[in-house]
Amino acid sequence: MSTLPLMTPEEAANYIGVSSVRIRQFCTEGRIGQKVGERWVISEDELRQFAKIPRQTGRPPSENTSNV
Repeated sequence: MSTLPLMTPEEAANYIGVSSVRIRQFCTEGRIGQKVGERWVISEDELRQFAKIPRQTGRPPSENTSNV
């Protein structure tokens, strides 16, 4: 883990402009963060690198794309 400051999911969410629920999803998926006791922590360096990864926004398209 980095020696830079650690953030809570709420602080990380504010830092990159997403919800804290979404940050916790990323943590649970193993994409960012580490669990320390009962809490998730994310290093600032890790979050900066994660924020550089391009992502699509919005809901994924429905599998039912028929024009009925």
